[in-house]
Amino acid sequence: MRGDNFLNITWHGVASYTVYDGSQVSVIREQNSHPALVLQPFYSIVPASILNQNKLFVLHGNCVEVNGSTIALIGAKGQGKSTLTAALLAKGHRLVADDVTAIDTESLRPQVLPGIPNLKVWADTAKATGINLSKLKKINPYIEKYNYVLPNHFCNRKLPLETIIFLQEGKEVKIEKTQASQGMLYLIGNHYLSRYPQVFTAKEHKRIFEQSAFLSRTTRLLTLNYPKNLKVLNTVTSLIEALQASKKKGVSINDTPFLKA
Repeated sequence: MRGDNFLNITWHGVASYTVYDGSQVSVIREQNSHPALVLQPFYSIVPASILNQNKLFVLHGNCVEVNGSTIALIGAKGQGKSTLTAALLAKGHRLVADDVTAIDTESLRPQVLPGIPNLKVWADTAKATGINLSKLKKINPYIEKYNYVLPNHFCNRKLPLETIIFLQEGKEVKIEKTQASQGMLYLIGNHYLSRYPQVFTAKEHKRIFEQSAFLSRTTRLLTLNYPKNLKVLNTVTSLIEALQASKKKGVSINDTPFLKA
């Protein structure tokens, strides 16, 4: 069931969640379901639904502040959003949002609402980026994914969103400018609730289309291709740092290494 301000989600064998009025959630837990599983949607679909009901544009992706500039990393499941985020954090950059990136499109420039300072990481990612697994707790007992809590990364204000990077697997590291029309399609496809098309009313479809168009006009859209290999993480993160530094200095992106026209 759904409406502009009402959404019911059922995770069979775990619980049923009802989100309504952009501020309230009710949960009906199924018998014998594990408490950690019941809580898991409160890091994903539940806050995404609340934020969507508050007319924010909700991306399924991570957001990191790099060299004073905010970037969103989005891509298909398994494309390396959390791994790349962890690698950037290892270099001293700040986590803004994990998995659920909420964007306010009502201002002249898009603004990101900071999320919970917690990054969900796989065991191999933690090892590759120097995160001590012995101090982390599993998200749930059934998978090797952990909560990496970062209390020093808490942010209490909106941050301007400057760059959106679409992650894709490729044979080599390269980054390309993304045309606004293609970027709109990527943005709509990576809206958090695009995986649940039944939740949208015609009115919401129109709003999300308009918000995607706004973001494609007001942010720098890039596509980053790189191999699924932990050995290239330093190269990829260095490229992102160089891109953000060049933007702050007003250097043309065409002068940045690895850029493909």
